[in-house]
Amino acid sequence: MRTKDIFGFAKTSEEYPVQKTDENDLQTVLNQHGVVTDLSPRWYPNGYSFNNVDVAASPLRTTFHAVYEKGDEQIMVTITSLSEFIPSTYEKDYEDITVYQASEIEHYFMTNLEHSKIVWVTENYECSITGSFSIEEAMKIIDSIYERN
Repeated sequence: MRTKDIFGFAKTSEEYPVQKTDENDLQTVLNQHGVVTDLSPRWYPNGYSFNNVDVAASPLRTTFHAVYEKGDEQIMVTITSLSEFIPSTYEKDYEDITVYQASEIEHYFMTNLEHSKIVWVTENYECSITGSFSIEEAMKIIDSIYERN
């Protein structure tokens, strides 16, 4: 779904119990939960560092929510593993969506209320990254997901 004000995949109002983790790396937490697909960025704009990652699970989905901080600013990474595709909706402003392709996956860059957002779907994962970053930085963040050793 795409209109002037929203871009969407559809959203449920289900609440999940949240587990705090002691890990200090999103990819480690993903791997511990059996996620082997490249989903976690390895590059963030200068000054951002890992803060925390939480995991919320239900029978239909498992959501990983990581926060990276630089002072009062945050970049939030959300990765949802879906047992069946249930699309979400993302609010956006009047600016056009930019589509950036990496690793044969379309990543959608949009803005809303002075924040940037990248959203994409791959396999059974719906992913988003939200924060204050430019489109050039968004492309670097996206590229870093697929640049593994």
